[in-house]
Amino acid sequence: MHCDRSNVTNPTERMLGMDSPSRMLPQHPSTVTRACAVLLPLHSFSSLSAQQRVDGTFPFQTDMAKQYSIYVPSNYTPGTPHRLMLGLHPLNTTRWNSISWCDTLIVFAETNGLLLVCPDGGADGAIDDPIDTAFTTALLDSMDTWYSIDHDKVYAMGFSWGGRTTYTYGLLRPQVFKGYLPIGAAINGLTEVNTTMQVNSAGKPVYIVHGGSDSPGTRCTPILNASTPTAPSSIRSSCRASATRSTFRTATPSLVRRSSGSIQ
Repeated sequence: MHCDRSNVTNPTERMLGMDSPSRMLPQHPSTVTRACAVLLPLHSFSSLSAQQRVDGTFPFQTDMAKQYSIYVPSNYTPGTPHRLMLGLHPLNTTRWNSISWCDTLIVFAETNGLLLVCPDGGADGAIDDPIDTAFTTALLDSMDTWYSIDHDKVYAMGFSWGGRTTYTYGLLRPQVFKGYLPIGAAINGLTEVNTTMQVNSAGKPVYIVHGGSDSPGTRCTPILNASTPTAPSSIRSSCRASATRSTFRTATPSLVRRSSGSIQ
């Protein structure tokens, strides 16, 4: 998640996401109410206190107000490397965006002592559009500047379309993410999760949560059973589902997965 500035030609290009693939957003907002964001230089945030909520926007590519949300847990200490979780929201724009998804995950993040960063999927809600994945990369690089990150404890998680993107974005970046938590991933068998992604999951902790009423035969079982001859997937398992419960098990005790019912 290191950001190489050698290819950044000027602040405008960096702001618009036109420079190298590893790019940062230029500024960080203060802790603000949702009605107002105050943009300040990066160096103003070296002493940010813990347990803060930040909702902000940046101009990025074609979106002049690309939105994101951050939560800083109470145990965060500037200068001490800290674990981080990327939270990817579902597709339903009437309910989900970066703000509502961050709201949903705050208790989980605080309980587990996680820096939480949630990018927004824009008007169509699809968090895996090219502009969104580029923004997510820029946001992660910026988090590495704004906060002290433990690069051995960076995780990706998502729900529904965000769960799908946990696979399609996260598993293409195994050097960034050390573990994955897809919840009710909106996938169709292995159509979205290709062999490269399966190979990249080898040796990675993957905790899959999926409801028994949420088409587990196409959204869960195939990926749990996926493996390659050269690199068996760490998510290889079996899936048993009923109308009210699905249980996922593996021979590796640390990778036991369980969920009850459908996720609402």
